[in-house]
Amino acid sequence: MSRAPIQDWLRPARFAALLALLLAAAFPDVLFAGRSFFYRDFGVLAYPTVFYHREAFWHGQLPLWNPLSDCGVPFLAQWGTMVLYPGALVYLLLPLPWSLNFFCLAHLWLAGFGMYALARRWTGSHLAASLAGIAFVFNGVTQSCLLWPNYTVALGWMPWVVATCERAMREGGRATAIAAIVSALQLLAGVPELAAMTWLVVLTGALLGADDATTLLRRRLLRLAGVLALTLGLCAAQLLPFFDLLARSQRGTGLATTKWALPPWGFVNLLVPLFHCYRNLQGLFFQSGQEFFSSVYLGGTLLALAALAAVRARDRRVLPLAIWSLLGLALSFGDANPAFRIVPLIHLARYPVKFLLLTTFAVPLLAAFGLKALLPESGGHQTASSGSGAVRPAAAIHALWLITGAWVVFAGTVIWIGWRNPAAFEQPLAMTRNTLARVAFWLASAGALRAVAATASRPLLITGAAGLLAGVWLDFLTHTPRQNPSLPAQCLQPGLGRAGPLPRAGRGRAFITPTAEAALLHSRVADPETDYLGKRLAQWSNLNLLDGVAKVNGAATLHLREEDALERRLYHAEATPPAGLLDLLGAACATTPDNPTQWMPRPSALPLVTAGQQPEFVRQEMMLQRLGTPGFDPRRAVLLPPSARSSLRTIHAAPATVTKVNFQPQKVTFEVEAGAPALVVVAQSYHPNWQARVNGNAAVLEQADCALQALAVPAGRNRVTLTYTDRRFQLGAALSITTLLLIIVMVGKSKTAGGGSRRRSHLL
Repeated sequence: MSRAPIQDWLRPARFAALLALLLAAAFPDVLFAGRSFFYRDFGVLAYPTVFYHREAFWHGQLPLWNPLSDCGVPFLAQWGTMVLYPGALVYLLLPLPWSLNFFCLAHLWLAGFGMYALARRWTGSHLAASLAGIAFVFNGVTQSCLLWPNYTVALGWMPWVVATCERAMREGGRATAIAAIVSALQLLAGVPELAAMTWLVVLTGALLGADDATTLLRRRLLRLAGVLALTLGLCAAQLLPFFDLLARSQRGTGLATTKWALPPWGFVNLLVPLFHCYRNLQGLFFQSGQEFFSSVYLGGTLLALAALAAVRARDRRVLPLAIWSLLGLALSFGDANPAFRIVPLIHLARYPVKFLLLTTFAVPLLAAFGLKALLPESGGHQTASSGSGAVRPAAAIHALWLITGAWVVFAGTVIWIGWRNPAAFEQPLAMTRNTLARVAFWLASAGALRAVAATASRPLLITGAAGLLAGVWLDFLTHTPRQNPSLPAQCLQPGLGRAGPLPRAGRGRAFITPTAEAALLHSRVADPETDYLGKRLAQWSNLNLLDGVAKVNGAATLHLREEDALERRLYHAEATPPAGLLDLLGAACATTPDNPTQWMPRPSALPLVTAGQQPEFVRQEMMLQRLGTPGFDPRRAVLLPPSARSSLRTIHAAPATVTKVNFQPQKVTFEVEAGAPALVVVAQSYHPNWQARVNGNAAVLEQADCALQALAVPAGRNRVTLTYTDRRFQLGAALSITTLLLIIVMVGKSKTAGGGSRRRSHLL
């Protein structure tokens, strides 16, 4: 009997609806019950960043600069803020935090439906494609990415980039433009590692897709180069500011120090999720030493089908998929893998465990080929199917049971090791119960697969297919205690953390002491809601953005290099933070010694704009040391590089008064009354994009006190304006608009050349 019932049952529209229902059933609390994701980076980093972006949007501003964190830091240039990602309109226009939760789940749906489309194109099977789509969404690695909305976006577009680039290499013309737009959408998410993995898959497809004719290979590579060029052109408005910030940041052009690699035994957790894992105070399990992903579980059913494809399927795509799967796993071990020493660019992935994202992409596609091996088109379970991927289903079923049996033996061995040699804080009983539940799901899925492959009954076919997909979904839902917990949405509302002596923006900054910072980072509060609200009161990480509170430190991915040096002096020195430096930075309040959620005022803090200090010319390498000495008084002296001596040689200490100070996100204005030419110090991070004007005339803005701003004013009353203008963004925007116009022309010409009757090539 034909497998048409399954094909009809799982056509694209029905799968799209099924995937949406599964997501809604997995996360009803954040969609319908007034709750929100909050755990770890989602609540303290991502959500406040989105909130700041939204506030700027509704005030008619493009958020180029964030004055509230790290004494001021570029915002749009951080890339991962997704300021230029068009899909951000979802959370810009709809109420927060619900809109951000919906935004993330919508991109998971996009990821699953894109994987379905890609797998169907490659395998020709609706059921195999449905398995791939569901497995790509519902696994530990993908679901871990809900902590970072930009990762969810990049994953959401990943299969679409591969599919549209394949079509562009085959057809050129309009398809090239579509592939560039889709690739740009992924790149604007700001996850360069994931974009690089995606293009590794695309490039491999380009090489495998060419036949022996050199000209055909050349044509495919040229078309792919065209897609890449158009993609970079579309993203120029984002990339140019980013690379400028990267060059000026604490990372510079060097390589980041890697951490959070997969532990040596970590591959076991792809099958046995709780092996050698510890349970934290809030009830979530983590691998010891690797806390980036809260789970790396892929599931025995998925891995069994992937292994079946590797040994049984006969398709040219299977080998590269297997290589990508193993490569991602191997690289996730970090410095333990020689590749990290041989290929320096790999270090750009600061957290090596991120390479599991490549494995997570490849394994569902491999599993789709494995399932296809069990579903010959002819329907007879002893007859070879047509096509290059044909195998005898009976042999494939036998191989599947052998692989599943091997998984069961492996799980039993893991349980034995867990009891004999438990890791620190491991819970062998919880691990054993969980593993036995996984084994039950694997065996049930294997039974469903056998029914689908061997039966000729329409009801049994549909029942077996439904059981298989439901089993994969339920296996994920139960593989670990709630992986992405939620809180009442009210906990994320703005204003909850503003209390006590916290200064308004432009009136000073809050300083979290090193002791309080360590206590907040390693919080021992067991109740999630109490812990989160406490961090709100402490203005920890990026939570200050929800309350409009300026801080000395922050949680930006990239810090300006000199400001980062100042911050390290405050937080990483053995001695108590120097009072003079805190006064200079306008630290108007600090956390109390015994409670990081309470604040005490610092009356000695200077205003953010001061004037009249005596200039001292000090080499940059000595400046930080001088700022940290007990004798440094920012009321009397300002430190400048020797290069400024010639232009400021006539400036000396002078009486001066600063009035009418007005701090806006990208503009600072004030007046200075000086009895003689004087220096003005603005306690804000120095960046060349800040331009100064005194009484309407351009003025030189100097880098002072290691990382801050200073300028000279003449005697008398002066009106000073500082404006943040990002020329690289303006140039990039011009390039992006030009590229977009070029794409519109390309699409128009393609339509004209087709004469309106050109055959349509669909993705699905």
